[in-house]
Amino acid sequence: MKRIRGFATLIAAVAALGGLPARAADTTSVSIVDVVFDGRGVMVTGDAAFGTELPMLVGRDPTGDAAIDPSTSPLGLDVTDITIGADPVDVTFTIGLAELEVPPPNEVVRYFWQFLANGKVYWIQAKSSDVSGIATAGDPVGTVNHVQGAFRLRGDCGPLAALTNCVHIAWLDGVFDVDADEVRVKVPVGLRPDFAPGSAIEPETGVSAAVQPVVSSAATSDVATQDETYIIPERVVRVGIAPAGAPAEYSVDATVEGDGRWRATLDASTLAGDYTVHAIACYGASGCATTQAPISI
Repeated sequence: MKRIRGFATLIAAVAALGGLPARAADTTSVSIVDVVFDGRGVMVTGDAAFGTELPMLVGRDPTGDAAIDPSTSPLGLDVTDITIGADPVDVTFTIGLAELEVPPPNEVVRYFWQFLANGKVYWIQAKSSDVSGIATAGDPVGTVNHVQGAFRLRGDCGPLAALTNCVHIAWLDGVFDVDADEVRVKVPVGLRPDFAPGSAIEPETGVSAAVQPVVSSAATSDVATQDETYIIPERVVRVGIAPAGAPAEYSVDATVEGDGRWRATLDASTLAGDYTVHAIACYGASGCATTQAPISI
């Protein structure tokens, strides 16, 4: 059976409330397209769209403890909280700051998040530009393309060599959000097996914000420890059949395709009469959606 974080709790909430938990605007939805009885089983097909999981707080740091007094510096070095959230496309790592007045100056400030993905060390690095380190990894030889936002993933860590022991894996999408006082970086789901649905993002050293012309300076760093493990959500559809008017049942895991289409077969070899096919789709903590369709056997 697939690992579904909080699935039993969500099912209980649906049953107890007679409805669904409150969700954000970008919610999960599910529909049944076809229900066919072939004499032994009920073949059910449908569509599901999976919402965005609200960010999970995985670490906090006191406001006002930055090594450089934030009241005298616009550099955004006071980390306050760190969160991880996901949708079916990306896992979003967010560094919350007490204040981020302007994007950090090129080659001056580095945000750094070190964590374990399925037990392997990875680094997320966020800078406005990255030309003083190993900057051209993934770029054409002789060029540096990442000078208006350099967000990267490092991994495959080995013995310390020069300034780093973790090699460049991929350039990432990210943003310095001065309105929200956040740095957000997205790692594509499935970029590597360690970032597949069901994978665990576990604490390692956590997050630092530091002045870093070439290497980080501990004297200028503010560090937030990651305390919680985050599980990348799985897209889940479960289906069941119950007598008409009876409580919903969800007993069979459907096969879910990349585009959200799903299918399942229910055993109906001993059934006769009027029934209802029930389906529920869930995506992490973004909530669940249900639907149903009648069938006579």
